Amino acid sequence: MWSELLKNPNKKFHLHIELTTKCNSACPLCPRFVFGTTELNPAISLKELHLEEMKSWFPPELCKKVGSINFCGNFGDPASCKDMYPIVEYFHKSNTNTEIEVRTNGGMQSVDVWKKLGKLSKNSNKKIKVIFSVDGTEETNDLYRRNVSWDILTRNIKAYTQSGGWAWQEFLIFNHNQHEIKDAQKLAESLGIEYVNFKQAFGFEDYGLRKTRAVAIYDKNGHFEYYLRPSKNYNSSDLEYDNKLAGVISGNGVATIEKKDVPFYLNYDWMNNSCGVFFEPYKNIHGEYNELEKTDISCMAHTVHRGNIEIYLNSNGDIRPCCHIGVDMDRHSGDAVGHQLNNQILSPPQDFNIRTNTLKNILELFDERIYSTWDKTHEEGRCYKCSLQCGRRDVMEELYLDRKKLKKQKLIVKKKPPKKRAI
Repeated sequence: MWSELLKNPNKKFHLHIELTTKCNSACPLCPRFVFGTTELNPAISLKELHLEEMKSWFPPELCKKVGSINFCGNFGDPASCKDMYPIVEYFHKSNTNTEIEVRTNGGMQSVDVWKKLGKLSKNSNKKIKVIFSVDGTEETNDLYRRNVSWDILTRNIKAYTQSGGWAWQEFLIFNHNQHEIKDAQKLAESLGIEYVNFKQAFGFEDYGLRKTRAVAIYDKNGHFEYYLRPSKNYNSSDLEYDNKLAGVISGNGVATIEKKDVPFYLNYDWMNNSCGVFFEPYKNIHGEYNELEKTDISCMAHTVHRGNIEIYLNSNGDIRPCCHIGVDMDRHSGDAVGHQLNNQILSPPQDFNIRTNTLKNILELFDERIYSTWDKTHEEGRCYKCSLQCGRRDVMEELYLDRKKLKKQKLIVKKKPPKKRAI
């Protein structure tokens, strides 16, 4: 399956590249941080990739096999990487047919860099696109995109689009910004953004209680600031919203408690010393694993990138089959999912690092450790994460987002995306 990428001339890569774990923002639900806080997850170290090593790992002849690239990642913002522009330029010049997306909150890098990237995009025949993550207007964007300067953000977007750059916007819908949809469309148009993709926000679900709840948000000193609430009109889950509950960090990870019991101060020293699990999305559904063994795997790494097959490269040089497996491994999730990945399936780590093994060998290991186990039981080695993320199953439907819900609610944007260029 993955090994076909290098053998079959008709197969192309979709590279998902995490250029860095650095970021200027502190989004409360990002796995980069302790849940709801500005405290860096103790499992994350600050790293970034460099142009010269990217040239070494992906020489021009290999770039001919790359159909599409997503510069995003699980923990950092690609624009926080010093070599972001020259790396994008290198991949584009090595293969002008590669479709490239850069996802960023837009709040870093100089005007000159954004102008250069805009010109590169303009001359790429719409092969290079920047997707700016902006979740509101000047009054609301920093409730989720904390620490992002609105003036710098809008300055950079204008520098990019006025230089001819092709830009989209992703807008996460929360309760505090759901009334700004029309304003966001007008703002995007004024900034030169072609299309706004309104998205439902995750992170509010408690599958054990079968409810959604608010999340308590804390500042850099550990003091409670406000609640982040899911959108009432565009909720990401069919689970009932309980206004009396809140998600908060506790001794065993993320807990759901009565709002009256939410601590108004968190001791960050305790969290750093404990270095435990701070975000366990599957903590309460391990009992469903036996049912998941009956399902077929429809692997998104092979189905959602227009025929291109995903591999995920993190900022440490580790190659993962996809970003979903990458996030559970790299945040050192201590539940059964993370334990199996880190200690059984993709172990030892040096076998899956491009600095210490060849890409060919790594892809063959993916077939051996992942693909070949999908007809087995979990006890025999089938990947929990594959079952949870990509299993076709009736038993899990209630626990996951109804992806057609947003369309059913007829959330209309001003412009429809051009179908040819949607990756």
